[in-house]
Amino acid sequence: MNAEQNYRLLCEIEANRAMMLQVYRQNPQLLILAEPRIHLMIGLPPPEAQKVFAEADSKASRCGFPD
Repeated sequence: MNAEQNYRLLCEIEANRAMMLQVYRQNPQLLILAEPRIHLMIGLPPPEAQKVFAEADSKASRCGFPD
């Protein structure tokens, strides 16, 4: 492959990646099943981390800490 073909391929890969991330953002049910790295790519913590954060928030609220 020459440089131009490589560039076109990279552009196509990036467009496909952006489309898939948009699909995950728009479909929370699909996002629940996604791998942790998908959550990170979208800017969200993985489900395991979300659970830990939720538990920590719950404990903090019971201790009188502000949100």
